[in-house]
Amino acid sequence: MNAAPRWAPLEPVATAVALVTLHCSRWSLLPFLERQRDRQLEAWGLKRFQARAQDGAKLDTAFLPAPPLENPPASPRLPVLIAHGWWQVKASMFAYAQLLRAQGHNCILPDLRAHGRSGGRYTTFGCREREDLSTILDQAQAQGFLAPNTKVITLGLSLGAATVLQHAAMDNRVAAVVALAPYADMTSAVTAYTRLYGRGLNPAWVLRGFARAAQRIGFTMEAASTLQAMPHITVPVLIAVGAQDRNLTKQDHAQKLQAAKTRGPCRLLEVPGATHFNIHHRTWPELTAAVQAFCAAAGEAQAP
Repeated sequence: MNAAPRWAPLEPVATAVALVTLHCSRWSLLPFLERQRDRQLEAWGLKRFQARAQDGAKLDTAFLPAPPLENPPASPRLPVLIAHGWWQVKASMFAYAQLLRAQGHNCILPDLRAHGRSGGRYTTFGCREREDLSTILDQAQAQGFLAPNTKVITLGLSLGAATVLQHAAMDNRVAAVVALAPYADMTSAVTAYTRLYGRGLNPAWVLRGFARAAQRIGFTMEAASTLQAMPHITVPVLIAVGAQDRNLTKQDHAQKLQAAKTRGPCRLLEVPGATHFNIHHRTWPELTAAVQAFCAAAGEAQAP
């Protein structure tokens, strides 16, 4: 009980730190470091388009068509929207674009708001990002990259994983979701990272700072909840988490999300040896096979 008064005079500092944290994805060097992958995506026929978020933010997006297959599958391959993690850009998900494209899936890769070439000053832990994904799908249809009434699979990592899960609860165009290392909600994610990387800081003080920062930006930490979205998702979900993930542990995040999904199937896959940072760019045979089979099954379920 004595911790709050001791930290109280520094609460404006906590708010400032939170605002910087929610903005600092703008400082990422990845748009420059990922140029080689960007060039590879362009060689594969990448076509860029932009959508406008409800608040006017520019959402830079790429459409990546699948190549003609020598032996086309009997069931259709649904398009896949791929959402990157915090501090990343669309090219960071190169490995999954490569994997899914080879299986016949067209891919849609956005830079999330406040990342890469997209606008927006702050990350909102899914509150605005989930609405952005619907806007991106609207624009993809308007541009002719998606046929009317086409269902899509969504796949995301960390921030992107939480976003696609939150989005699936509100957009009936989603046929299935792959979530790699998602967080249960903003509060638990901030708490986990504070305990791991902010040793000596009082988590309650940090959370108060984030709550005030979110209010200034125009959302609430309570609304940034993947856990609350799960009961509203009716489509199949595959959640994958690294066995060595110390950032968003299986017990505190993935297992809770799986338990909260009460409508439709939800598989939880633990990847031995994987961490929060390498689950998306290293080759994990069991995870690769699971994602391929899951996405193929989503197309089969939509076949007439």
